[in-house]
Amino acid sequence: MVKEGGVGQQNNNKDGGDDRSLWGFSRMGSITQVTTEGKVKVIDRIDGSGAGDVDTSTVVTAVDGAITGLTTRKLKIPETWVNPSGKYHIGVKGSFSLYPKQLRERLTKQRKDKTWDPIHKELLADAQRKALEVQKNSSNSSSGTNGNGSGGGAGNNNSSSSSLLEKLAKEDAESRVSQLNALEKKYSDLGPAYDCVVYHDGQVWRACVDTSECGELADGLHLGEYRLTHQWSALTHADHYTVSVNVHNDGNLLEIVGMCSSHGTHVASIASANFPDNPDRNGVAPGAQIVSITIGDNRITGMETGTALARAMMRVMKNPHYTVNVINMSYGEHAHWSDSGRLGELAHEVVNKYGVLWVASAGNHGPALATVGVPPDFQSDSIIGVGAYVSPDMMMAEYSMIEKLPGCPYTWSSRGPTEDGARGVTVCAPGGAITSVPTFTLRSNQLMNGTSMASPHTAGCVALILSALKLKSIPYSPYSVRRCIQNTALHLDMDVFAQGHGLIQSLLTSAGCKKLQKKKKKRQHEEGWSCAVPEKVVERAVEHLIQQTGGVEDKVRFAVECGSERKKGIHIRNWKADKPVDVSVAVEPVMLNDMEADPNEKLAFCMELVMTCDAPWVKAPGCLQMSYTIRSFQVSIDPRGLERGRVYFTSVKAYNASNVEKGVMFEVPITIVVPCLELYHGYQYSCPAEVFRAGHIRRHFIYVPLEATWATVSLKTSHSDKCQRFTLHAVQLKPKSSVKTLEYYKVTNLGCNETSNHVFSVRGGFTLEVCLARWWSSLVDGQVQIFVEFHSLRPSQEEVTLLCSESVQRVDVWSGLRNEEMSPQATLKHHAQVLMPSESKVEVLGGPRDTIPESRPMYQLILSYSLALPKQAEVTPRCAVLNDVLYESILESQLWMLYDHNKQLLGCGDAYSSKYSLKLEKGDYTIRLHVRHERPDLLEKLSDLPLTILTKLTQEVKLDVYTTFNAAVASGKKAQTVTMPPGTCQPIYLTAPSLSDKTLKGLGLTPGQALIGTLSFAKDEQVRKAVSSHKFGPIRTMPCNKFLLVTNITILQCNKFLLVTNITILQCNKFLLVTNITILQCNKFLLVTNITILQCNKFLLDQYLLRVVVTEMPCKKRNTSNANSEEKKEAKTYNEYLEALRDLQTAWISKLDNENGEQLHKEVMTAHPDHLAAQLARLQALDAVGAQNRAAVIAQATKIVSAVDTAPLLAFYGTKTDTRSDAAKFKTQMDKQRNGLLEALSRQGSAVCADVLAASPPEAAPDVLEQLDTIAAEIMKFVDPTDSKVSGFFISYYRVRKFDSLAVRLIARQCEEKMTRDNEAKLTEAYNCLGWTHISALIANSHPLRFPTSYAPF
Repeated sequence: MVKEGGVGQQNNNKDGGDDRSLWGFSRMGSITQVTTEGKVKVIDRIDGSGAGDVDTSTVVTAVDGAITGLTTRKLKIPETWVNPSGKYHIGVKGSFSLYPKQLRERLTKQRKDKTWDPIHKELLADAQRKALEVQKNSSNSSSGTNGNGSGGGAGNNNSSSSSLLEKLAKEDAESRVSQLNALEKKYSDLGPAYDCVVYHDGQVWRACVDTSECGELADGLHLGEYRLTHQWSALTHADHYTVSVNVHNDGNLLEIVGMCSSHGTHVASIASANFPDNPDRNGVAPGAQIVSITIGDNRITGMETGTALARAMMRVMKNPHYTVNVINMSYGEHAHWSDSGRLGELAHEVVNKYGVLWVASAGNHGPALATVGVPPDFQSDSIIGVGAYVSPDMMMAEYSMIEKLPGCPYTWSSRGPTEDGARGVTVCAPGGAITSVPTFTLRSNQLMNGTSMASPHTAGCVALILSALKLKSIPYSPYSVRRCIQNTALHLDMDVFAQGHGLIQSLLTSAGCKKLQKKKKKRQHEEGWSCAVPEKVVERAVEHLIQQTGGVEDKVRFAVECGSERKKGIHIRNWKADKPVDVSVAVEPVMLNDMEADPNEKLAFCMELVMTCDAPWVKAPGCLQMSYTIRSFQVSIDPRGLERGRVYFTSVKAYNASNVEKGVMFEVPITIVVPCLELYHGYQYSCPAEVFRAGHIRRHFIYVPLEATWATVSLKTSHSDKCQRFTLHAVQLKPKSSVKTLEYYKVTNLGCNETSNHVFSVRGGFTLEVCLARWWSSLVDGQVQIFVEFHSLRPSQEEVTLLCSESVQRVDVWSGLRNEEMSPQATLKHHAQVLMPSESKVEVLGGPRDTIPESRPMYQLILSYSLALPKQAEVTPRCAVLNDVLYESILESQLWMLYDHNKQLLGCGDAYSSKYSLKLEKGDYTIRLHVRHERPDLLEKLSDLPLTILTKLTQEVKLDVYTTFNAAVASGKKAQTVTMPPGTCQPIYLTAPSLSDKTLKGLGLTPGQALIGTLSFAKDEQVRKAVSSHKFGPIRTMPCNKFLLVTNITILQCNKFLLVTNITILQCNKFLLVTNITILQCNKFLLVTNITILQCNKFLLDQYLLRVVVTEMPCKKRNTSNANSEEKKEAKTYNEYLEALRDLQTAWISKLDNENGEQLHKEVMTAHPDHLAAQLARLQALDAVGAQNRAAVIAQATKIVSAVDTAPLLAFYGTKTDTRSDAAKFKTQMDKQRNGLLEALSRQGSAVCADVLAASPPEAAPDVLEQLDTIAAEIMKFVDPTDSKVSGFFISYYRVRKFDSLAVRLIARQCEEKMTRDNEAKLTEAYNCLGWTHISALIANSHPLRFPTSYAPF
């Protein structure tokens, strides 16, 4: 939030808190570090996301005044610390994991500029100079050799050795340059790894973060729990990043509270900043205290998570340390539905049970209608949604415009209504401000705009209202305050869907203000809260509340439910509007905390309501008698006679008949769209040119023909010689789907007489809103004409599934509106494999931050999955039943975390999996999925939850498409462009891809996995390219009692196999559990079960989901030859026994102790003198003993080398083609000999090198060096030094020969294959030998982060 500080702070700098955080006002009092009353401004700082959590469950005690941290650093305990127990909880945290992206990028650059670039650039320049010198010397040496000729005999060995060394010297010099360049490109800084120490001083938990990075805890960050000590500090002098700490679970979990961007500080400053020396910079309610709760998770780029939201609401519901009165939440997403969801249930409790006023931003997704997000669109219509308004004065002061324009909503401000009929936007407020931002941004203030800024304006006004009510001892409820705000808002002559009830008002007479000031001192100490009332302004709404207080309805909300679907209002859109419609409305009065409300008050509740509606096309009853029960009435809507292509809004308003002046008690909002039905030629729509002034919006509503699949919108400007900025927003609303499901959004700049074409997908039978808005700050008027055309190429099924075993799949394509040119294309883009959990466990969380009031603990399910990648890939983990749902999910939260084999965290993702893809190297990975809920039984049902891994193909695979079946079977002429008249059908035939394709071959495909892509039909390239990416969304859930239903089964008989396709699986408990394909062959039947289904969550332009299911893998033909007769098999039986016995003895040579192994080796060699495997087994046994057996290793290896004749080997491997009948068998024998020879040479050379390197100093005699050169040359006749069988020897050989760069290259290659602690130690040592200490230091500093002792906490 903003200006964190307080008692015992270590830094007096102003700073911020959490990013776009949920926060509350507590005990109305004076945002710098204190209130106007001198009290602490931010009374609590909490990170609900878990991104700042540190596992400190390891407990140690000090020895000689020091402890050893998890980084292995020795940590010196300051003498000033008081720790009666003597126990210290330790953990480790990477600083970069705490930072927002902006700060992380700044510090990465600073660290690189300071500790990397100066050294690295100098080393690179030096390496380049040396490489040139070596190349020059090599050229001179070659010239001399050519002039003098060469000798023979022994001189040839010296010449050969010299030639090898010259070659290696040149490679070494070149390798230095190439590796330094590669390291520059691959530079990656994980940031410092800080030891964390937690202890209890007898009164409060304290934490120290060793920012010194050398164990001097006295120089580190030392803080107490924020709520008790109000201590905060910048993490380091370089970052200016304010942190505080909390401790949980008896010291086993440290929570470092930071922020995930500058947004939250800005928001809090608008609401409550206090600058005693510069009051003009104050926020709306400078006397308010703040509870800062972070809901943005740094691990997923600041996205809110269900865990963070739930924890925030738990803290707000009922807190023993303070009471939160107002929540501001400038965060939100779009939900597919609002009538259910775990987070909605908790939000309902916050407002309707605990009486907290909740203000939330409406969203920045306008200007189209129905773009309000959650939380204003929660299931309970109790949250105040705020739209963004810009006034003429704001335009001049904040945006420095050269002239004033009329005030208006910002173009991007989300509009109502919600899909289920509520207004969505309650009021509007100023949506921009120049105010404080966190110090890590290195700026004091910043202009930001958005409904995120409008919401805290309103929250500040609410704080002032409550402050005044408390001073006047006037009782209130969230309902009475909300109704007051609605009834006193100033209705503006502008878009009703953007302003709600109007602009929030904040004017009161000075006399009223002075009276409140006098009341303040008398009351502020009695109830433990304080208030600073401005001299000139308080809420005008206060006067209304003062005058109208005391009604029976003050503690009552009126729950309105419309129609059989129990919607919050009436919103009719996808209809033809050609006849009247009657809607049943049910209204129920519900008291605050209804379950515990006074029964006598319920019995006494009785109201006479007068109802009015100003729209002639609506009929509603004029009165309603209300007691404490549900009452129903009918509303009749007649759209006949209304102009088509328009939207109409009104509401049925209910007043207290005995006190009409109090304002509206409840309303039934009514929004109807009367779409245009008549199109030219059945597919064209146009309107006359219209003048667009600043902020002007024109909406066209068109009923889309049933056959239509995409639309083209053309904008043509005129009568302006300047560039004009417009926003085109096209939206269709699909039931139970987010507004983003069917939408097109584009901000475009148009010149004079310019035409702009826009192409997007549509769904037939749904009303399309084409919204064109002139940017709010445009100074020049412009004239625009709009043309809309619909097109249709529609396949027989929206999702095409092709089993590889079927080979050919038919798809019928229909043209419904006009002549269309079809040119079908089928492209595969992703590989989908399904992982089943290898481990699952449900555990209780508990503790204050994970327990709902009244002792309702949270539980978590942790599922572990193993992922093996055969090669580098870009992957996206996704869980079908959890994907794309957050606020509307039946579960509280979900989060997956992906780790490498060393437990290093590589990436995270939440419900919106399409946002999180990771580029991974070849290797083994672990994915841990975390799901939370209050009910453990619900979590237990998910213990076998499958996880789908989408892997992006390195190259798209195009399927062959044909227009006739015979052409598809015979691989004949492929499909060309086809002109289709309206109403015609053209079949196309898709053929399965070859699984031997080089792109697919390396995927390790197995039966049951799928290849995912798209199928498109239009020839127009603009249509194809209109949407560049294909996203896959969830399968909508459908409950089905307690039965598993399998429907829509198509059975095809084919070659003795029963193929089962197109299976729809619906499962109970509100989850659709669709998992991997399992193929079981049983007698003559092929059973296909558990199919993975991926559904497109966005209807992309002319792109339909294509799924190719792998049912079988290509295999080599079986050898049916009976060349070996039974007689030959029987004759070989005894020989096979002798060979098996020999092989068994050989296998045991290396397993026995040295003495018995040697005896067994002699026995085998006596019986089989030429058995190379026994010699190798003895060599392996000797080498395993260690340094004391090096001489024996060398001797044994020499014996093996001398026993192998290399000439036949070289001749064989130099042969291009072997035409012998037993070529395969002969190759196997030669491979065994070669591998044995290479192993012997490698172990022999490694032993010799070990002796040299063990000496001090490591110097080798000339004959030893010559011996090593000979070994290296012999090996290089067969394989490269990079071969894994010999790379160990060459690493040692290069070190002996001082070719350290070549050694580093091989070690780095091993690390790329698999990074281990041993490989890293070798690499660090090699870098030090080269003098590249800056690289080894970077590796060493990040070691604790790359090799953690445990998985990171959720």
